[in-house]
Amino acid sequence: MNLLLDTHVLLWALTDDERLSDKARTLLEMTTNDIFYSTVSLWEIELKQQSKPHSINNNATDIAKYCEQAGYKCLQLKSNHISCLDDVNDEIAGSLKHKDPFDQMLLAQSISENLLFLTHDEKLIYYKNPFVLLI
Repeated sequence: MNLLLDTHVLLWALTDDERLSDKARTLLEMTTNDIFYSTVSLWEIELKQQSKPHSINNNATDIAKYCEQAGYKCLQLKSNHISCLDDVNDEIAGSLKHKDPFDQMLLAQSISENLLFLTHDEKLIYYKNPFVLLI
């Protein structure tokens, strides 16, 4: 199975954070699964680290190195991911629509690349998408 980690799940996995569920740990430890992180997450991490340096201890360059050490694969942002955003945003309307552009882009990448998107963000369950796994 191919998995794409939401940014917070990526950080939790790299730091073995207690908030990482048993279900997520099992999926991450299965050697048959390929684990992906996105350059979108690196961008989000860098912006948050610059604006709130005390909230995230490492910058995007450090996180990318840790991902490589963990054996995670990097998913670059591609034009077909961007065009998939329309489908993501058409899927749900009104006040339930997730406003975070990073999460929207990560979801679009998971759909475009046929990756299971691991997240802890309950707002994403409203998308009723088979590519989202709430952990």
